[in-house]
Amino acid sequence: MKESISTSTRRTFLETVLPLTAGFSLSAPVILCAPGRTLRVTTTRRNAYLSLAAAEAAFMETMVNVLCPADHLTPSGVDCGLAAFIDRRLSAQAGIAKAFEAGIGAANAACHARYRTSFDRLPLAAATNFLRDITGGRVVSPQHNLSEWLDKIVNTILIEGCFSGPIYEPYGGKVFWKAFGHA
Repeated sequence: MKESISTSTRRTFLETVLPLTAGFSLSAPVILCAPGRTLRVTTTRRNAYLSLAAAEAAFMETMVNVLCPADHLTPSGVDCGLAAFIDRRLSAQAGIAKAFEAGIGAANAACHARYRTSFDRLPLAAATNFLRDITGGRVVSPQHNLSEWLDKIVNTILIEGCFSGPIYEPYGGKVFWKAFGHA
């Protein structure tokens, strides 16, 4: 009985919505933006982003791939949908987006000072060590407390992205749920 209600509801929804979308081009995405936010669509190696500029998106993709590297059991952080999740979350929350972007700017400046290149161009071992040094308080920035940024902003969004319920967030095919035996 429950399934027929679900099917009926889905069918009713599609019958209502599809005629309304007939005038839209399928080749151009429809992007919704939170009120008061400037919409910026950036395309990096694999994705189109709503919130982050190209340098910020490249930093974020590298960071999620370092924190969630691909192995024989799971895809990379980008392939799991973490970068897309973070971007969508930032596009909906202006305050967190500003703090996230400021942290990326400060971290990239510190990375340039240390390695003479941006974070996304570092070899994997150097990128891993750089994030480890941020966590340990060994990377300082006059503009930003990077250790606090990584702990309170980045990790919070990453955990949310890894374990958001599949009903609420369409990212990653429940990779992290499966890795911990919950799916």
